[in-house]
Amino acid sequence: MSFAYVLSRAARSREKLSVLDWGGTFGHYYLIARAVLPEIDLDYHCFDVPSICESGRERSPEVTFHDNPADAFAARLRPGVRERITSLLPRLGCDLARSGRS
Repeated sequence: MSFAYVLSRAARSREKLSVLDWGGTFGHYYLIARAVLPEIDLDYHCFDVPSICESGRERSPEVTFHDNPADAFAARLRPGVRERITSLLPRLGCDLARSGRS
């Protein structure tokens, strides 16, 4: 599975990893991430439509769900970067982003 490989590469030599899962539905990829990297402190965020997020919060309380794109990005931005959002992943405050609908 390519997600597990990329996740492992992103986590190399780290104790904590932040993931923004765009279109993450119920946060099921969090479970994969947990299984692949049980030793990593995982900060996992999902963006999806409101009804999916509501259900996701019930199913996966360890995951932070966002139904507003601005909130999803703002929650992951590193301090001082909010003013200059670009398409570069590190500037979004994420170590890894996954899109469920690409």
